[in-house]
Amino acid sequence: HETQFVGRGEERDSLKQRWMSVQSGHGQVGMICGEAGIGKSRLVAEIRKPASSEVSADLKSPNLTSPNLKWLEGRCLSYATNVAYHLWQDLLRGWLDVTPDTPSLAVRDALRERVQALCGDSADQVCPYLGRMLALPLEGEIEEKLRGLDGESQQFITFRAAETLLARAAEQRALVVVCEDLHWADVTSLAL
Repeated sequence: HETQFVGRGEERDSLKQRWMSVQSGHGQVGMICGEAGIGKSRLVAEIRKPASSEVSADLKSPNLTSPNLKWLEGRCLSYATNVAYHLWQDLLRGWLDVTPDTPSLAVRDALRERVQALCGDSADQVCPYLGRMLALPLEGEIEEKLRGLDGESQQFITFRAAETLLARAAEQRALVVVCEDLHWADVTSLAL
């Protein structure tokens, strides 16, 4: 049984205002900062509750659980601060509805299918680099092409692939990207 949500009215109102701006077609960024245990994740959970809740009832349609809205969530972990792209790996796995235990070939197939559906003719500029980010086995020709790039070039192209994916997803419907425990993020995830 969840305890009643109290306080944080100012923060909740700020997030609601941002949501109303998103509904009007204006992208927004919100950051919830504070000490561990003060309710940052709970605030996000309250905002995400179905329209029947007090928080969402104040919002104009569509609500934050609407099919017109896509949530992508990733979590940074204390033991993964040296794992490049860990946050984005978590976000992508959530988007693909897979876990870290899902066989890599199944993840690769799911990635290819979702990227093709979302990015169409740009899929070849997105899928291999996100596959590399997820440490998936790649086909020989693609693997050879990536092996020939220096680290800086790989990072630039990977960033562009992630940006393309997010832009295409946001063109389809409003997109909320939640990055939990950002203080544990690896340097590459923060740069992206």
